[in-house]
Amino acid sequence: MRLICPNCSAQYEVPADVIPAEGRDVQCSNCQETWFQTHPDTEPQTDVVQTLKEHFAQTEPEAAPIPPQSDAISEPDPIDDEFERALDQELDTIAEDASEIAPSPSIMHERSKREIDPSVADILREEAQREREQRAAETFEHQDEFALDADKPASDPQPKKSGYIDPKLDDLDEMYKDTVSDAPKSRRDLLPDIEEINSTLRRDKKSANREEPESQTQKNASGLRGFRTAIILLILAVVVYAYADLITSNFPQIAPYLDAYVAQIDQWRAELSDQTSRFLTWLQAQADQARARNS
Repeated sequence: MRLICPNCSAQYEVPADVIPAEGRDVQCSNCQETWFQTHPDTEPQTDVVQTLKEHFAQTEPEAAPIPPQSDAISEPDPIDDEFERALDQELDTIAEDASEIAPSPSIMHERSKREIDPSVADILREEAQREREQRAAETFEHQDEFALDADKPASDPQPKKSGYIDPKLDDLDEMYKDTVSDAPKSRRDLLPDIEEINSTLRRDKKSANREEPESQTQKNASGLRGFRTAIILLILAVVVYAYADLITSNFPQIAPYLDAYVAQIDQWRAELSDQTSRFLTWLQAQADQARARNS
């Protein structure tokens, strides 16, 4: 048989013999809900649709009866009429009291005029006058910035006579003459001056020649310093090799290094001696061959 939890709708398939004929309490393992479960053989077989219809028929409220409508118009209640008349009288009384208490507009205007101090009124007038002057000054400044020149007439009211020359045309004529006088006399003036270019090149060469000895002197000085340094190092190497025994006796701690140094120098000397003897032998052979060919 199938058990359905009424709380979480969890379903369980259990054997029918687990539930006795008189029924028993069961508990849902999902939501811990407990309910009484009857045996399936003892449950009444009822129609579900009929059960739902009976349930909704029991829970549906009965409609309230509609009161019959009478054609006759109900008469006004005398108590309401008395209340409205009393309310109107109270409102009229309040309005009359307010009109008596409130002063008329003319009285209020005269009182406000009477309450202003003359000194305060003077100060207010001065402030208003100062503000008007500032606004006028700002207006004039804007007009000066954006307005056209007022001194120039828009049009000459008098007609020009024949032979009249505008002064502006005279100014243009003078400007043209100045431009023509400043123009070059020939196309040769448009080209750069050769003499000026040559003088500039000569100055550049002289400055380069002055700088070149200085750089050459610096190179010679650096080369001389390098040669001197090499000679000094060579002399020191020869002195250390020649006096290796004396240095070792005075400084025993550097004896291993000096011994290795002396051994290396001896090896180089032997190789150099070997190469020199070979070279001398080769020269002797060449000389003998030359004498043999000549004889």
